[in-house]
Amino acid sequence: MVEVIKKYVYIGAVFYALVCFLDALFIPLNYSLDFDNYLFPFGLIHLVFVIIKVKRVRMFLLFFILIFLWGIYVEYFYQNTVRVEYLYQLFYFIKWPVLMVVFLNPGIQLPQKESIHKIVDTIFLVSSLLSIVMITNPFNLGFELQNLYAPKEYINFIYYNKPGTYRLAGVFLNSNDNALFLGAFILYYVFHRTKKAWYFLTLAILLFFIAQSRTVLLGLLVIVLFYFIYKVIKNKIIISKTFKKSLIVFLLIGIFVMSISKNLQSLLTGKAFQSNSIMVRYNNLKHFISDSDANKLMGSGVINDPLKNIGVYIDSEIVAILMQFGVVGLILWSFLFFGAFRLSLFIKYNMFLFLYFLLIFIASLTNYTFLGGQSGVIISFFIALHFYLNRGKLESL
Repeated sequence: MVEVIKKYVYIGAVFYALVCFLDALFIPLNYSLDFDNYLFPFGLIHLVFVIIKVKRVRMFLLFFILIFLWGIYVEYFYQNTVRVEYLYQLFYFIKWPVLMVVFLNPGIQLPQKESIHKIVDTIFLVSSLLSIVMITNPFNLGFELQNLYAPKEYINFIYYNKPGTYRLAGVFLNSNDNALFLGAFILYYVFHRTKKAWYFLTLAILLFFIAQSRTVLLGLLVIVLFYFIYKVIKNKIIISKTFKKSLIVFLLIGIFVMSISKNLQSLLTGKAFQSNSIMVRYNNLKHFISDSDANKLMGSGVINDPLKNIGVYIDSEIVAILMQFGVVGLILWSFLFFGAFRLSLFIKYNMFLFLYFLLIFIASLTNYTFLGGQSGVIISFFIALHFYLNRGKLESL
């Protein structure tokens, strides 16, 4: 009887995850699926089961729960209650681990890895096809799709499809989330499918440049440098003919796109580090540090509407964590990355997990990651995929 209950709980958890992934990766915001909340309890029960059974991911998962509990404490400290609308925001830190471990379940038979790779390829190709239509705009269909997924009519009207200023948002609300999505695909194809799917990798890099996300680009460059140094230290640098050809192709793509991309060119001229968007984030951090009335240790609790509450958008996960949950919250948030780096050691120095979280950390400097609805699903999707591909190593006690 117990095993039957577990099976149905797991089916419900998988269905919940599939609805969340489908909703975030393909369904426009105005048409989002709302019934996933009814399936959340299945995912939560399955999360508890994984925490009990799979020791190697336990600490990593518990860090999410600690942030959630700290957020509730801060909210209760200021309000003497926990308001439902703020609890919904805090539940993000429970939703992500629920999605991340959906394919971890000892005793449950899952599809073979090759089948999963085909599913991932399909997801990538469908999202890429939609992006290509947005770029080429046949019969004005691309413009309509752009407004469907990223309904910023004024910006689209002025800058849509204009070389140098156009930023591909893809199936997301903004180009930064799209860049994180494409950056994750780049890492996935590099570390899991390099030889068999080089053409997918090339397409991902090309679309990534068109998204024109400066922070995520810098993150990828840091990752490349870090990985190169790691290989040098390990004496594992192998420069094959295929590697040389691929490197030349990627450099040509990068040079071409950089030559027509004003946003990315600002990294070379230095204007990116003096832009209004960077200064707003810097001034928000400066305001938090210099505000004598702010509780630096605890923060001020969940800020549901930054523009209304503090007069500006925060747009930086690190600053948002500090403002809402204080220094303690930032320490707990940083434990997520420590947990991921520690977990990578268990999987024989698995570089995907380590480098992916390094990318997430860098993206957090100027964008939302775990605090963002869609970006959180993107992160969770690729961690769930990674856990599945290393399932045997993680589930072995």
